[in-house]
Parts: sequence; C-alpha cells; structure tokens
Amino acid sequence: MFSARLFAIGWVCACLAVLPAALLAYRLDLQNASWLQTSARHRIEIWNATAEKTLQAPIFGAGARSTYVEAQEQGPPPMGGWENRLRNSLSSHAHSIYLQTWYELGLVGAVLLTLFGLTFLSAIKSLSSAIQPHTYATFASVAVLAASSYGMWQIWFMALFGFCVVLFSLGRSISTT
Repeated sequence: MFSARLFAIGWVCACLAVLPAALLAYRLDLQNASWLQTSARHRIEIWNATAEKTLQAPIFGAGARSTYVEAQEQGPPPMGGWENRLRNSLSSHAHSIYLQTWYELGLVGAVLLTLFGLTFLSAIKSLSSAIQPHTYATFASVAVLAASSYGMWQIWFMALFGFCVVLFSLGRSISTT
C-alpha cells in the first residue's frame, strides 16, 4: 500500500511539477555544471526553452505537435560538437513527455495525463499481489523513459509503449498458467 502511494505521488509530481522543475534547473545554472554529461546539460537548455514557451499559453497549450513545428521554423542547430549545439531554444522534441504535454496541451493536458497515469496505478492495486511488483516496475520503467527522452508524437515511440503493454500482458498470462 505504501508503494502505491509513493508511485501516485511520483506520478503527480512528474506530470505537474515538471514545469517549475525545468525552470529551476536552468536558474540553478545546471546547464553549465561540469559534473553533468553534455547531453544532460543540453536537455536542461531544451527544457528551459520549452518551459519558457509554455508560460505563453499555460492553460490550453500551443497545440499538439507544435514543439516539432516551431523547432523546424528555427532552422537546423549549429554544426559541430555538442558544445556548439547547446543553446536555449526548442528542439524538434522536448526530451520530456511531461514537459511536452505542458507546452503543447497546457494545464488541461497535464491534468489529463496525470489522471491517465493515476487510473493505471489504481488498476494495478486490483491485480494479484504476486504480479503487482512486476506491474509497478513496468510502470516505473515507462515513466522514467518518458521523463527524458524523445517526443510523444513519434509513431515508433508510441508503439514502444503499446508494445510494453503487449509484452506485459503476455508475461502475465504465462505466469498465471
């Protein structure tokens, strides 16, 4: 029961606190922290740019897939190594499903994503206690992957999550036979 509450709190924080967290990370100058990987510093730049743009339409967002469209309008990133690519601008994907939801679909989308995840977490409680740990692990894997990679509208990325459900269902049916 305790783990179910922790998962719910974690999910709500991931969905709703990502906007202030992205702004805070940039204000703490983490994009210049030498102890972070270059790709992590780049993500902080992207997250900040996305969060700043989110503040322009915080309730309903800028529209689905607008992250990609606006990044294309900016033109290609500078050529060269990672350091040359670091800039406080949108990327073709937000590198965070939670933040992309805020930017493109606003508070309304973030609340819907939160409720979607909480519905899954509620359903996990109805499963047998033998399979719950595996279900929570699957949920956590998906949630962590969504936190820092790619964009939500890529077909292969959405298929990855669907494939995860199929494999989990297959594993569940095999374990109960």
